[in-house]
Parts: sequence; C-alpha cells; structure tokens
Amino acid sequence: MATTDKTPLWLDLKKEYIDDNFAKLQSYLRDCAEHGTKDAFYNTTIELFRERVSDLLRDLSERPVYADEQERQQLAANVSMLATYLLADGNHQLALPAYVAFMNELRQMNPRLSDLIVKTIMQRIRFEKVTNLGFGWNDLEKLGTELFVHNACKQAKFDTLISKPQTFSKYGTAMLTADALMLTHDNKADSKKLVKEGANSLDTGLGITLRTSSDKKLKQSLSDSVVDMDEYTKDFILAQFKTQDKSVQRKPMKVYDFGDEAIVRVTSIDRVVHVETIDPDYQKVEGVIKYVRRSLVYYYTDELYKDFHIGDYLTATISDPFHGEFNIEEQLVRFFVEDTRETMDDDNSYMLATLIDEQPRSYAWLTESGVAVRTDNTGEYRHGDFAFISIKEYCTGKAYGMMIGYVREDKSRNLNDTFDEKAARHDCIRAFAEQTEPPVYQRPEEDTAELSPVLLRLLSRLLYEYQKSLLKPSDRFRCLANANVMAEMVGDELTSSYISFARTYLRALIQFVNGEKINAITLEPDAEYLDAKATLIRLSIVDLLKEYGRKDNSEKLAKTISDFEEDMPQLARLARLIQTANSMQDTLSGSALNVIRREIIRTLSIETENDADLEADKGTYLGVESGTLEFKTSIVYPPDNNMQPDEYAQNMNVMRGICAFLNSTTGGTLYLGVNDQGYVVGINSDMTYLKTQSIDAYMRYVQDVASKHFGVDALPYLRIEALYDNKVVGIHVEPHPYRVVELNGTAYLRVNAESRTMPEEMRQELIDRKVFTNKGRAAAISMLQHACTQKRCVVLHNYASNNGGSVSDRHVEAYDIRPEDGLVICFDLDKMCTRVFSINRIGYVEIKADEPWHRTNFHKDVKVDVFHMNGDTTTRISLQLDLMAKNLLVEEFPRAKDFITGHKGDENIWYFTTEVCSMVGIGRFYIGLAEHIRILEGDELKKYAKEYADKYLK
Repeated sequence: MATTDKTPLWLDLKKEYIDDNFAKLQSYLRDCAEHGTKDAFYNTTIELFRERVSDLLRDLSERPVYADEQERQQLAANVSMLATYLLADGNHQLALPAYVAFMNELRQMNPRLSDLIVKTIMQRIRFEKVTNLGFGWNDLEKLGTELFVHNACKQAKFDTLISKPQTFSKYGTAMLTADALMLTHDNKADSKKLVKEGANSLDTGLGITLRTSSDKKLKQSLSDSVVDMDEYTKDFILAQFKTQDKSVQRKPMKVYDFGDEAIVRVTSIDRVVHVETIDPDYQKVEGVIKYVRRSLVYYYTDELYKDFHIGDYLTATISDPFHGEFNIEEQLVRFFVEDTRETMDDDNSYMLATLIDEQPRSYAWLTESGVAVRTDNTGEYRHGDFAFISIKEYCTGKAYGMMIGYVREDKSRNLNDTFDEKAARHDCIRAFAEQTEPPVYQRPEEDTAELSPVLLRLLSRLLYEYQKSLLKPSDRFRCLANANVMAEMVGDELTSSYISFARTYLRALIQFVNGEKINAITLEPDAEYLDAKATLIRLSIVDLLKEYGRKDNSEKLAKTISDFEEDMPQLARLARLIQTANSMQDTLSGSALNVIRREIIRTLSIETENDADLEADKGTYLGVESGTLEFKTSIVYPPDNNMQPDEYAQNMNVMRGICAFLNSTTGGTLYLGVNDQGYVVGINSDMTYLKTQSIDAYMRYVQDVASKHFGVDALPYLRIEALYDNKVVGIHVEPHPYRVVELNGTAYLRVNAESRTMPEEMRQELIDRKVFTNKGRAAAISMLQHACTQKRCVVLHNYASNNGGSVSDRHVEAYDIRPEDGLVICFDLDKMCTRVFSINRIGYVEIKADEPWHRTNFHKDVKVDVFHMNGDTTTRISLQLDLMAKNLLVEEFPRAKDFITGHKGDENIWYFTTEVCSMVGIGRFYIGLAEHIRILEGDELKKYAKEYADKYLK
C-alpha cells in the first residue's frame, strides 16, 4: 500500500469518511495486524480512527439516559467500530473508555447477559493491560451473538493491576485503585485519607462504592432501607456539590541558614562522615561533618568517624549550608555534660575512672562512661591508675564542657575493678549517636494519574442501565445512588437530575409497597425530559398511588381508565385495581383487600423496568391470612403502639388466635415474626426485650404462656417450631378433641381470617359434640396431663389389665405421662405401689378435683424401654434387621426410630441398638420375625428365645 493509487479513500483528511468506508478500513487494519506490516499511511489512519472513536465515545457518554433504546442496527455499528479499534489500537489510553463503551453496547444487545458483561467491565478498569480481548479479527462476523459475548467475557484476560491510583476531581473526587472505584464528596487531597481510612456505603457489589469517614457511614441496620439510602444519597450529593476541588498549592520549601540546627542522616563514611538533612519541608542540604577543634574534651575529632555508622541520625549545626558543612561539637559537649548529670544526679554517686593526663596542678580522668573529669593533682596517682570519682562542679560559659570532680576516700568498692579505655570511648560516642530518634514527617503522598471524565460518564450510564436488570429494589438503589454521584461529579447535570428523578420514583413505589404514605413525595422532572415516555408513566403511576385508600370517588382514577384503556392498558389496569380497593375497603376482609393490594404491586412491577420485583427486599412471603393461617409480628409489641412494648396485651392477641384454632374443626397455624402482608420480618425485637439468648428459650416462653392460659392438657395439640433460619416461630394447632378452650373465660372461634368471640349456642353445641362423644386416647392424655399439672388424683375407669385378665377402676396419682409410649406412670393408691399403665386400655379418666396428691414421696422415676417394658436395670441389645423388620418395628414402636441406623451400601440392611428392661417385649418381637432378624449382641435375648421355643413351640 505504498503507492499513490492505493491510498485509502478515508485518508482525505476527513474522519467522517471512516463511516462510509468502514469495511475497507477494517480490512486494511486487519491486513496490517495479521502481516505485521505498517505502510506509510498507517499512522495517519490510526490518528484519524482515534478521532472518530473519540467522537463516538463523547456521543455515547453524553447520550441522555432517558432516550429511547438505540436501534439494533446502530448498536451493531457501534460495537463493530469499537471492537475494530480495540483490536488495532488496544494499548492507547483511549482504549479503556472504548472498552467500557464497547461492552456496554454489547450488553444492550444481550440484556440477558447483563450481569456477566458488567462484572467483566468492572474487572477490566482495575488492570493496566489487556492480554486477551476474548475475540479476534476472525470473530468480528459473530459480533453481538451470545457466543461472542461469552467469549469476550470468559476468555478475556487482563494483566498488571494498576499500581498508581487514578483520580478525577471536580465536584468531589473519584479514585480508582486496584481494589475499587471509590467516590468521595471531598476534594482530591482529603479523599486520599478517606480512601485509606474511610468506610464504604451503598456498595454496588461491583467494585464501585461511596466512601466517607467511618462516622459518616450509613449504618448497617439501614443499609437495605431504600428510604434511608435515599436520604443518605441526598446528603452525599449536597456535600459533593459544596466541594469543588481546588488544586492544592504546594508550599514553597524552606531554606536552612547559617547556624541552624537540624537532624541529619549519615549517608557514607570514608575517614569523613557524610550526612544529609531529612526534613521534607526544607531544601535538602548534603555535606560532611567538619570540626573547628582538633581535640574535644580529650577526644581527637579526626578519629570520631570510626565510631559512627551509616544510617545514624545526628543533631548537627549547619555551619555552611551552601558548601554543605556541618558541625557536631556543641551537641557532643552538651551530651557529655547532660548525660553525666543524669548519671550523677545523687550527691553520693561516683564513677570508676582511669587517669589519662597528669599535669602539674590537675589530673584528667576518663570515667567508665567515656567522659573526662578533672581533679586536683594530689601526687598519689600515676597514668593508668584507677580511682572513684565524684562530680563537684559543672563549668559554664566558655569553659562549658569541663567537669570538676574529686577522688573519693571511700574505698568500699574493690579497686581491682577496671575497664577498657578504648571501649569506653567507643560506647560513649555510640550513645551520643543513638540518642537522636529519627523524626516522623508527614511526607507528601505519591501523585496519582488522571482518571478520564468520559470513563466516569460511561460508567454512570452503565450503572443506570444495569440496575434495570436487578430484582431487589435495594440493589437497584445502590446502583442508582452511585450513578447519580458520578454524574454529579463530572458536572453532568441533566443525567444527575434524571437519575435523581428515577431514584425518587423508586422510593415512592417502595414506600407504597411497605404500606407507607407517599403523598409527601413529589416528582420534579426537568423540562428537558418532561415529555419523555418514561417520565410521563412514572408521574402517572405516583399520582394514581396517591389515590389509594380514598373513600370518595376519584375522578383521576376514572379518567385514567378511560384515557389509557387502549394506549397504556397496564396503567388503566392499575387505576381500576386502586378504584376497586377503594370502593370495597369497608366491605372486604383485610386478607381479601391484601390480595387486591398485591395485584396492584404486581402491576407496578410491570411498569418498572424489566419486571423487577418490588417486593424482593421484603423477604420470604407466606401468603395471606385465612381461616387456618394467622400472622403476628410479635408476642410483645402490639400493632399501632409505636413499637412500645405491652407484653400482656400482645400475649392476649396471640393467645386469642391459638384459642380460636383449638376450638375449630381443622386447626391452623399462627406465625410469629410475620407481618400482616405475609412477609417474614423476624423476632429479633422480641428476643431482645425478653432477653432470650436462643430460639429454644423463645419457644419455651411461648409454650409457657400457652400453658398458663389454656392448661397443660392443651399442649399436646400445639407443635411449636423454628422456621426460616430462626426468624419465625410457627405454632401449629390441632383442634382440642374433648373440650371447648377458653381464654380468660371467653371462648373464641375462627371466622374467615379473624378470631371472634364464640356465640353461646355454638359453645354449647361444641361442648355436646366434644365432651360427650370423644373419650379416646387424646382425651385421656389431656385429662391426665391436666391432673398432673394440678397435682390431683384420678380414677382410671374401666382399665383392662393384661396380667389380671379383668376390667376395673384404678385409683391413682398419675405423675409421669408419656404420650409417645402410650404410658402413664402412677402411684396406685389401692395397692400402695408404683405401677405403669397403658393409656390405650383406659376407658376414661376422672379427675378428683377435691383430692390432691398425698404420696409424692413415693413418686419415683421409672425406666421404660422402647417395647414398653419397665424395670430397674437394663441390658444392651443390638440387632440387624431387613427392611420388613425395620418397618414393622417403627410402626409398632415409633420411639424405636431414634435407635435405628442404615447400612451405607445396602438399603435392605438396618441396625437397631438399644437398652431394654426386660426380654419379654423385645423377645416377642424377635420370635415373631426371627427369619428377618439377626442378633448381633445380646446373649440374654438368645437365651430367652431358646427357652420360649423349648416351652411353647415344640
């Protein structure tokens, strides 16, 4: 392509020609890439292509978020141009926003893969390099297909996480790091601290989050509340708008002057000590330590370098900042004096010293700490002698540094003590060097790279579009909040205004769903998008919802039905549903109105983008209240009491429902921790108030309240269980079989979805039906349990005894009722001994209300095995059963299932291991099914079976 006749048509210095000749451009760039050759026109082509792509990015980043969806043909053209650019010029700085735009256009073509595409985009922006786009030149024919999208996401590979943060500051600051894109409402300088030490709020879960100081973080308890998130976002944007970034002017650096004292660091030593200043607020001075005096208090200064180390920090005087000359003589002398003062602060203290200089009138001593001290020459000592020295005087003025002492006459210490003079001098200078702690300076942080505002504009639109695919309103709102902040940050006022409008609309819907009033919410669209279809629909929906609950006929509802029946049938349907609910609110039951309300909510979900579920945040839905279903949020907090506890009142509300179910013919279930709309809200408030540490303790509390009001005999008909991760307690109620149950003297009956006072004639009818016709096992168990609670004697009428072969009444104290075994443990008042009776053999139970227990000291615990045998000792038995034996065992003796385990490899083999009180019960079972049972452990059982066979089966 080096000849003039092959000059590409689009190179007529007009980027606009690229669109008309795009196929030729694409072919040209592909040839260059595949053959690894670049002709004379290549660089010009790329420059023009960059200009065209830059224009496209600007158009896409400024495209109104409320605009109608792009035609698929236009989307395909954009995707093709951006894909070609990424393949041809993927290392240019324009490539990152081009990649985001490219993937977002792909997302619009494939909304079903939105989540996969958006997560790939968010991964890409944190990396510096793209090692694999996931597609190549050969794949461009498949642009837009799901296979292409999967490859572009799954096979894309990125390398080298960004090492230097990228920031953009205008209204607040966006900072992109290898971890996340953080949006703060502070300026660039302050945002750096927030990024390091702050806390996240309204995190999208994609790697974009609002960042504030920890004390300004949205509380965790409010993080799923759309109302609280909305208020938080408003405050964030207000603070952001007030913070316009002003470039931080760096203060001019200070300059050291002659004689200034500074901390320096030793950088090298070569018979001379080289140092440099370290204070970042001053211009750095580098140089050497020089000495004015050759000798300093009996130290040769030209020898001092031997005792310093590279990296030492010293306090020095800058004697000549221009020539880099430093001096430490003053500091060294000060150290000698002050260190000696600290050591010799006591008048009676002394140091071991050796004589180093003998002059006519004085001695010079070197102490064991390496400091020189003068004393009078007494003629007693010679060079190298040791003595004990005390300090008498510290000289001042020009003589500062000289210390006058005296030799102690006290000879209590052993004068054979000595020290090495050379070592003492070394240790002294090292102590001087180590006294200076390196200061901590607030060093300027590393500069950051510039983050493209086009990228932020594209990301704000991406978040706005992406939230339409999310089901949970709280998730959608987090995306809207971050998109709103980003648009505000780059000064995109129109986009920010529209997203704020959409945010307010979503808040109105959620508040309606939550049963809150929305009349105070006002949607204020900008004139630019007032006539957009989405705007008009949102305004209409909020106006219609404000009509909900009105008792007078609404002209607005009627007009909407007539005006939009054909053009917008869903809007007309919403108006019709609200009209029905308003007209029937005094006629229909609460549960029936709730059904209409839920239909209204479903209609709202259709009118929001992509059929999002407005109730997704509300949690698990359990349906509507009915004749067999009742919901209570609490057993402590009555409704409409402003969350003020009234334990007794709410106990009565809950017990009234249970009482009605006990008196019904079918029973029912009452759920604690579920609101009137049928959604799980949990029982945390109850547990906090009652100070119950576990769900079991909470359920015991519920059982105790029921027992207190209905009696122990009602408990067998209540099954209490924890549900939905312990957020709900379900009370499953069976009809009481033999009596009408009362709550504080009043019987209740379930009518539709309400618990009402039972009419007297119905009460009498129930008494006749229950008490006089049902005297089976359930009645007996209830009577026995009630007598046990009241500690009253009973008569077991018409008890059929196996042993005696007779039917008679038994006068007893029944103190241990075991419904699961069908047994009652009693003290027999006629035979004066403990007996075990089978409940199935009791005709009926009579409670002797005027006869309390008087033999409680004879009430003892009786061991009863699975086979209903009792005794004082037990024997361990282990059997192998086939499936038939296992099934028959569980059917005849239900409690046996707790002692059965299966074989891991064979479904026809089961193992039963238990303790038995007698061989009679298990023996009968074994003998009847001997061909299906193998005794693994239990010689006593084998012996019993053999003796039984010898006696009865010969």
